[in-house]
Amino acid sequence: MIVIVDSGSTKADWKMVNSTGTRTISTMGFNPVFHSENKIYQELQEVLATM
Repeated sequence: MIVIVDSGSTKADWKMVNSTGTRTISTMGFNPVFHSENKIYQELQEVLATM
């Protein structure tokens, strides 16, 4: 799988590509100055759980 992310401080657009196709999702933006590793992990877990 290849993951490409276009991320800023307000939003992030993700494209995941594998042999079966492409999937696109959007999340909040991540800024390591303001967001902890736990916050980033938690947000990604919540979004990926809906897939």
